[in-house]
Amino acid sequence: MHQYNLNENNIAKAVVLCTEALIIPGSFLLVPTETVYGLVCSWNDTVARNNIYTAKNRPEQKPFQMLVDSLDMVKKQGGIISDITSKIVEHFCPGPITLIIPSKDNSTIGFRMPEYNFIHELITHHAFPLAGTSANLSGNDPALEVGQALNELKLEPNVVIDGGIIPSTSLASTVVRVDGSNLEVLREGPVSLEAIKYRLGSHL
Repeated sequence: MHQYNLNENNIAKAVVLCTEALIIPGSFLLVPTETVYGLVCSWNDTVARNNIYTAKNRPEQKPFQMLVDSLDMVKKQGGIISDITSKIVEHFCPGPITLIIPSKDNSTIGFRMPEYNFIHELITHHAFPLAGTSANLSGNDPALEVGQALNELKLEPNVVIDGGIIPSTSLASTVVRVDGSNLEVLREGPVSLEAIKYRLGSHL
């Protein structure tokens, strides 16, 4: 395990370190976000995904978030982007909101565009979506510091990025299912359904 202390002056070095790790099959990272600490790997790395499931005792039927820096990344992975989805992204992304949308394989994709600069730069430098989930045992409270996450995880991440303590006032992202013009909040978070409807107005 390689641990790296993140600050505003060494983001580029941290991004390179993580990108080099992500191209190694099975590699996953413990990283800070704007909401909680998370575990991430390259989106199409099935070995790494299984390692994350093992690390946090996560049921394998529970999907990961897709972390992206653009809607183009979502489209390339089969996501079907409606006008409503585009409008929500325009007003609230990057930010703490996860959108669950239909995909071309008749399932769904849940994606988010993180506003945390390090994660955004990592996705852009990797040039491919990341699979992400919170860095805690399944069912436990999300971790707000590296030590808390490492004490819980059943498998050691390949790289740990320590961004300090995330404020306890931080909330996990709002999760919204978008089906046509219908919106359903599956998890309350920083972005309210009322705020979304206000911004979309006549588009709903």
